[in-house]
Amino acid sequence: MKKCILLLETVLILIGLAGCSMTKERYDPYGVVEYLENKYDDEVRYFKSYANTKENPRKVYQCVSKKNYPGEKILVIYDTRADAYWDSYFDIKYAHQVDELIDSILSEVFGDDPYYFIHYEGADHSGSASQYDADTTFEEYIAEEHIHLTACVKSDKSNEEIESRIKEQILKNGIFCSWIDLAFVEKFDKERMNDSSYIKEVVSEEPEVRHYSANMKDNKTFTDCNWEE
Repeated sequence: MKKCILLLETVLILIGLAGCSMTKERYDPYGVVEYLENKYDDEVRYFKSYANTKENPRKVYQCVSKKNYPGEKILVIYDTRADAYWDSYFDIKYAHQVDELIDSILSEVFGDDPYYFIHYEGADHSGSASQYDADTTFEEYIAEEHIHLTACVKSDKSNEEIESRIKEQILKNGIFCSWIDLAFVEKFDKERMNDSSYIKEVVSEEPEVRHYSANMKDNKTFTDCNWEE
């Protein structure tokens, strides 16, 4: 199970990538490569460092999976005072299953109504790192991880029906959606759902006719549920 999550400030992410890549395949500062390989039975190489300083006890690095998820970049944080590691490995491991679950939830709520949601698979997971046991299951992961459900939808269903259904599906599946954000638009061509340029146009330019947002404090409790017309 997860013990805690560290969220990195955006500014750290932006300036940190100035760290240079290393040519030595086995360069392993603070044992981050060995830690990942031993914990996840993967082959990993060091990629780059972030804006680490002697004064900051938390050292931030990026590694790359070579065996289990080739090319995927893994964020690793090592705390020199606590002698502890945090990483984003499970965000990569379970990204596809998270997408499948969100798709299933939205399908149950909206049926044949067209929708598009922000996917986790292929997303940048360099903004957070967590501590999980190596044998953490998908069900345990989604019950603890702060998952964002963000979607664009065209639907004539009532506010009451949508809110009731989405709460039912989220609670049924035991997923912790710390942020839910549904934008409803008037025009959405279901036949062009696989056209990335069209999706971008709808998400960024199509005016919203209504909007639903909600938060959860855990995977059982909703807070701050709001509709805007």
